[in-house]
Amino acid sequence: MIREYNETNYLSYQDLNTIENKIDTLNQQIRDITAELPVYEKHTWSLNDFVYIQLVDHIEKAISAMSFYFFRPNGYIPDKIWLKNEFDHPLKSFDYSDINRWINNLTLLENNLNYEGDLWNIQSNINWNETSDEEWEEFI
Repeated sequence: MIREYNETNYLSYQDLNTIENKIDTLNQQIRDITAELPVYEKHTWSLNDFVYIQLVDHIEKAISAMSFYFFRPNGYIPDKIWLKNEFDHPLKSFDYSDINRWINNLTLLENNLNYEGDLWNIQSNINWNETSDEEWEEFI
């Protein structure tokens, strides 16, 4: 379990490596369930690394991808968009609430990997009495 942070905590490179390792482990476990999930390329943080927005975005997108390809459980906190495109960079601050959001979402994903029930029933949002443009996919 990764600890939660508040505004007085110091974020160290070991903390970021713990998050990276958790993402890497969960990514491998979810890939065993659904091979469509892209492989996560883990960044190894060192003492003098600067927390660039591109690296923050890389972590954010990895967590988002896992929740997209696996599922987003109740309590999942919406992702934050760090980079819109190469010409329009929003100015956003990175703080303890972002780390706590990552920890929350990673914990929910990890807890649901061990779920013994039927995930189809958890993530199904089918409105049976409405028509839809969605196509069924058959897996062999």
